[in-house]
Amino acid sequence: MPRTKRRNRSGAAPSYFEVHPWQSKDDYGEQGGVIGDDRGDADEQTPWQPLPPVQFRPATITPTPEDGAECVLFVKTTGGIVGFFADAAEHAASTRRITGKYLAVAEGAYREALDCTRDSSWDLLVLCLHDATGEHVYVLAEAHGGDFMTITAPPDLTSEEMAAAAGCVGSMTLATGFGLRFECRALVNAEIDDRELVKRQVREETASSGLTDELDETTLCRLSSCSSHVVFGRIELR
Repeated sequence: MPRTKRRNRSGAAPSYFEVHPWQSKDDYGEQGGVIGDDRGDADEQTPWQPLPPVQFRPATITPTPEDGAECVLFVKTTGGIVGFFADAAEHAASTRRITGKYLAVAEGAYREALDCTRDSSWDLLVLCLHDATGEHVYVLAEAHGGDFMTITAPPDLTSEEMAAAAGCVGSMTLATGFGLRFECRALVNAEIDDRELVKRQVREETASSGLTDELDETTLCRLSSCSSHVVFGRIELR
């Protein structure tokens, strides 16, 4: 029988976390452990050993309005996520970007360390938030619900799950000190042959969200062609 694991709900980072300077956004997918890295030695290295330790640093995020902001997420067939959300700034509307990667895609063996109560749809994401101020931060989040997803950060992890995730993330610096929640309202299957239907459904869902201008024809064609599905909902940052 799987061993019951003690949850670390204190919110404090384990002792092996260190603080180092931020990486640039160009490092995402190229450095930081195995996020987006097709290493050939995955079988030779235990994936959840923190080598080097993941780094945590408090960050200030521009919050969304109290009721959240409309958000569209393109979930790529490779396990990546590219999305946009409308944010009402103090004097004008603006659009912010969110990108990410499922840890199971980057390093699936980490799932061996998961709590026995996790269902098959549960996974971890490393998200990059492109803030309204021009800054960007990386955050660890949990996702559940399958395609009809809910995403929350910070994740509620056992100490062993945190160590496993740390081994996958590697030396990437992750932000703390704020909360994120996304809840799916609707989704579109992007793998059907009728590409025009997919684009029309996406435009109908984003028509009243303030995101239509962000999704020009070129961007919409590019993102929908490499996505398995497109998710619509509201995102909250606090």
